Amino acid sequence: VHLANAGFPLALLASAGSLRPVDTGGMPLGMWPGVTYTTRTLRVSPGDILILCSDGLMEARNERGEVFETSRMRAAIDELASQPAEQIAAGLNKAALEFARGDKSQEDDYTTVVLKFL
Repeated sequence: VHLANAGFPLALLASAGSLRPVDTGGMPLGMWPGVTYTTRTLRVSPGDILILCSDGLMEARNERGEVFETSRMRAAIDELASQPAEQIAAGLNKAALEFARGDKSQEDDYTTVVLKFL
């Protein structure tokens, strides 16, 4: 898979029980003329899951000020991994919303794109 980033903050690859960030840093698309983007090539296997999510999802806060962050994301992905990509994305958003349910002032969007490799 070839991946380039034009401003999306986070990519994660769930593979063989691990969850690791994929470094794809890039300037937001259309903000400055002449920006070039590099691609990163990922080797994926059947069952691997690529998650692209906004910082709002990972930074969702509960009433104690704790953030949703990677360990909670990993637990949610482990629970959802057998589901189709659409249900994984919905489940991740739901997990973040439930985690932050005591905080009625959601500060940011939860945008999630999931690719599941067959």
